[in-house]
Amino acid sequence: MITSKIILGSKTNICKFVIKGKNEDMTCGYANTLRRQLLEETPYIALTNIKFLKNNTIFNNEYLNTRISMIPLSFPKGKVIFKDNKYQWKDEQPIFNGEMNNTNNSIQEFTSKELVNNDEASQYIKEDILFNESWETSGYTTIAKLQKNEIFKISVKPTIALPTSNSVYSPVGTIEYDPLYNDNDKYDGQITLTIEMNAKAPPSAQQYLFDALYWLEHRLLNINKINHTPSKNKIKEVVFTDITHTLCSLIKIELRKILKDKYVAYKIPHPLNKKIIFHIESTDPIKMIKKAIANAIKIVNKLKSTINIINPTINKIVKSTETELIKDVSKFKYLLNTFYPNSAKKNYNKIRNQLQLTTDSIYSITKQKHKKILKILLDEIENKNEKSIFEGFANVGSDTSYLAIFFKHVYSVEYDHVNFNALDHNVKILNLQNVSIYEGDMARYIDRPVQNILDSSCVYFDPPWLRKNEDPLNWEILTEDRPLIISDQTIEELIDLLPNNINYVLIKLPYNYSDKYFNKIEKYTKIKEIKDTDRVLFRLLKRNDY
Repeated sequence: MITSKIILGSKTNICKFVIKGKNEDMTCGYANTLRRQLLEETPYIALTNIKFLKNNTIFNNEYLNTRISMIPLSFPKGKVIFKDNKYQWKDEQPIFNGEMNNTNNSIQEFTSKELVNNDEASQYIKEDILFNESWETSGYTTIAKLQKNEIFKISVKPTIALPTSNSVYSPVGTIEYDPLYNDNDKYDGQITLTIEMNAKAPPSAQQYLFDALYWLEHRLLNINKINHTPSKNKIKEVVFTDITHTLCSLIKIELRKILKDKYVAYKIPHPLNKKIIFHIESTDPIKMIKKAIANAIKIVNKLKSTINIINPTINKIVKSTETELIKDVSKFKYLLNTFYPNSAKKNYNKIRNQLQLTTDSIYSITKQKHKKILKILLDEIENKNEKSIFEGFANVGSDTSYLAIFFKHVYSVEYDHVNFNALDHNVKILNLQNVSIYEGDMARYIDRPVQNILDSSCVYFDPPWLRKNEDPLNWEILTEDRPLIISDQTIEELIDLLPNNINYVLIKLPYNYSDKYFNKIEKYTKIKEIKDTDRVLFRLLKRNDY
């Protein structure tokens, strides 16, 4: 069992992270993994794309290239995203141009101020891309000194990469961790990790620590190149080709917890060869490795949750950055058939061809055969035609139209703007007069109940959950060991926050979603569930005092 807490001081560039655990090897292993992640595997910004347009100074370009790349930069949130397995500027990439022509007899300094001292780049002073003299530095960084008649002209673009590619991408000054020992020189149950950044500027040490845990989790989630050749030997060999020593130590720690006294070890045949070989004493080493990775993800998530920060500096985008409308819906007839118009059957085809689908909805719409399962559970709810239902994740309205058949009124909420516009369009096309739609975060409606949910006696949730094409590790393992998180709360926590007027909760889940989370719900009890071979589980809960 590992717990942690963050200790902040008066300076934002320094913080302490206390990791507590009874097992010294395990606690030290996580501290060392985090140290390596901070130093080597967390992306940052540096000036490495440099063009020398004119330089007749005594400083050669190679020397100046190194000097410029080491200028300390700040890195505010929201400027960069991780999409399609690469770092991309969310808006246009910044370009800094600087020029100096020394016509004086005295020597002139070309500093980093020259790079932002023009109309094109002045906005980046305000946005803190480059250090300026207001911070605790000696002023702007000197790049070159020009004698009389010397000209210096450059164009610079900031780039993002991992410190493993070049140390200039690391903003960290020092990192150390110290195990605590008692008077008898025995481990006392905690390790303190101290992080000091190079300068007092965004991101803070606390933010960069959060970023490190965020990217550590991302790397664990995306381990997928695992090779195993079946063998009769007691010790099985498993080969990884897409991870580094940083992750191996974590996997080994978790494997030893699972396998107890059985043999676990790994070796790196050559540092230049991206190949790591594990030797594991197990009849099913792949299953054990996946379980170890899932356990490591849980602990990393727990460590991350103790830091009072929600968003990383760089957001990773697994799918497309934005949901988009699908231009030609004709090839998705099987999805269009899941919508139910409030009109005569003879108009069905004409109406359905006018519906809108999005790139997100084609994964989220409840299939026709699952609608039949939904109907079986709906039949358990008495007097539906006199009740209203609150739908938490409406998407583009397929389930909305189905619920409208049975309930007096449907209140539907959708947070994605593109999905919401399609929902609005579809509700009008389907002529759903007993449906009211709202754009926003469903969790906020529960935290601070408003009239639409207070007027309802039932709730239907079809929350987004992991899909196999998004997580190569295999979402079955992950959803068994991880709860569904909606707006920083588990779906179970949200259910327990529902106002007292909600008597029934109907929810659509992955077929193997663990009961250990639902068993923690205090206000509701499961009365019926149906699993489908197509990896879908429908569950109906009833309020205990109803």
